[in-house]
Amino acid sequence: MLRIYVFLFSLIVTASLALADPPTPMWTHRYGGSGQDRAFALCNARDGGVFVTGLGQNQGNPSVTPFTIRVDDEGDSLWSCWQPTQLQDSANFTGRAVATTPDGGLAIAGGYYTWSRPSFLTRLDALGNALWTQYYFSTGMDLRGLLVTPDSGYVMIGNWFDPGFHSPDAYVFKAGPTGNLLWTQVYGYAGEDSLLGILPLPDGGFTAAGSRQVDLMGSSQAWLVRMDANGDSLWMQGYGSSTYNSAQALDRGSDGGYILAGVSDSSSTAYEDHLYIVRTDSAGTALWERHYWLAGADHDCGANGVTLFEDGSFVVVGWTHPVASYWDYDAFVAKFDANGDTLWTATYGTANVGDRFKGVVLSPDGGFYAAGYWGTPQGTGDDFFVVRYPAESGVHGMVLDNTGGQVSGARIAVLGQSQFAISDANGNYAISLPAGTYNLTIGAPCIGRDTLRALTIPPNTSVAHDWNVFSPFQTLSRTSISMVVRNHMADSTQVTIRNIGQGALDVSVQAVATSPAGPWLSAHPLSGTLSLNDSLPVTVRIAPDTANNHGYDFVGYILVHSNSCPDTSVQVPVNVSVIPNAATSPVTLPARFDMAAYPNPFNPVTTLALALPQSTRLTLTLYDVTGRAVRTLCDGVMPAGIHSIMVDGSSLPSGLYFARLQTSRFTRTQKLMLLK
Repeated sequence: MLRIYVFLFSLIVTASLALADPPTPMWTHRYGGSGQDRAFALCNARDGGVFVTGLGQNQGNPSVTPFTIRVDDEGDSLWSCWQPTQLQDSANFTGRAVATTPDGGLAIAGGYYTWSRPSFLTRLDALGNALWTQYYFSTGMDLRGLLVTPDSGYVMIGNWFDPGFHSPDAYVFKAGPTGNLLWTQVYGYAGEDSLLGILPLPDGGFTAAGSRQVDLMGSSQAWLVRMDANGDSLWMQGYGSSTYNSAQALDRGSDGGYILAGVSDSSSTAYEDHLYIVRTDSAGTALWERHYWLAGADHDCGANGVTLFEDGSFVVVGWTHPVASYWDYDAFVAKFDANGDTLWTATYGTANVGDRFKGVVLSPDGGFYAAGYWGTPQGTGDDFFVVRYPAESGVHGMVLDNTGGQVSGARIAVLGQSQFAISDANGNYAISLPAGTYNLTIGAPCIGRDTLRALTIPPNTSVAHDWNVFSPFQTLSRTSISMVVRNHMADSTQVTIRNIGQGALDVSVQAVATSPAGPWLSAHPLSGTLSLNDSLPVTVRIAPDTANNHGYDFVGYILVHSNSCPDTSVQVPVNVSVIPNAATSPVTLPARFDMAAYPNPFNPVTTLALALPQSTRLTLTLYDVTGRAVRTLCDGVMPAGIHSIMVDGSSLPSGLYFARLQTSRFTRTQKLMLLK
């Protein structure tokens, strides 16, 4: 029977006077049966709480099998399950890594407790029911990391020991949606090489961390490997100058850089390992690396998990070895600022037993969960151990679209300050802020910008605020502009941008003259924010000014940027026929009345060129194919010369139209074909 302990225990605060007091956990729970139960990994569940996996002894069975529990945000166990394998010898298998799947279920990767049997990948539904299990490698694979890929596949990392127990190599391999092996990559040198943690990246690739041997004496560096979606290496970086350095865990910040946490034997005294942390940029170049000796760790301390907050601070969990006893380990939690300075530390444990934290993940409200195991003498009755820390003061919540779906990649920012957060794959965000009153804004491609005014955050409280965002959608009145303009003169037309979506549409406009380059093409206004059904008329001005008063073709475009998807950038081509200016050229009047159209057929704009041998009163009317007058294009007196009249068919349906020019002496009808 599964036992759940909710208990008070000795919290050993290892902060010195220079450090802040650690926050009080929301709850601390132990889970397990009467035998040995140890948690090795955890991940967030899609609807709150965590999945925790490791090993367990089921109802007195002397062997251990993969054991998984589902814990809600209050610390209650919703379900637990032992997962006996389908092998004839199913004993002594353990879960080493866990990841949430898009349907709310989970996948667990692990292997034989002593690496002498195959490794496995098990797929469970949201209630812990096994859907399928696949096995890989007949022996020797110690799986340590797992992630779910966008194509519903699985990427795993591990360390393979050959049957002769030679030095291990690091393996990366991918399985398909049902666990079938797709490819395998080997990373290794002559010595011992391992990968212990892995992260997905936005481009479909991933980054893994571990350790690599660098000389024949067995010295090792912490190791960071950037891979593409096929597991091929894009770059590698090594860190640490002492004899032994290893990255046991990693996380990636909003700036694309990495935090690595592990262990280093920086001490000159044997049997003394230090907590080792490295901060890098997005290319893996070390920004700083530091060694820490936590108070109370008389002999050893090291990290098993790390997670970053949006402000650059981070939490590390792991173990300390307070006395020279094989069994005496304590679990620790420590928070650091963005520069690596210790903010506070806390230690959990009882004397002469092995207590360790094995992983840490952020909670949706900006707090975090840490999981590991609570030891007993000789390790015979260990239990899963999970601690829930609250968020420090700030704001947290979810970003949801108009269908209730979770929105990832939205940027929530504090107006007038540098703090911001990016919503994760489950739509969650959290920002740590001191007590006070703030204005927040949200925006991203494909969603409308919104603002929250005067949000009050009390001391030591993380305020919940969910954003309901809507998608804008833009339409343009014209898809191209064609005009005839006289040299040294200016003419203009309009492109109207309209928002027919539900969210606010943010628009910026840029006029680009390509041939020739220069200021002959401009637009105004250059930006605007449109609510539903709002319109923004943009005036496009053409002002050619060439030294030679000849005919030219000018080419450019109007570029419209917005948060409308799928087309966040739209080009409206501009084609201008520049004709000589009569004021600077010999005056040659047309010999007769005439009218022509270019282009024809057109979409959606054409230009009518009128030839008038003398000043005259005229009317120019556009008719549809039924003879109905659609639009009066001109009605008045025009001087002798050549004139250009633009016809904009953006609001008209496709079809045949007729432009009729009528004077007291002359009538002319021009067919126009509008093709959309």
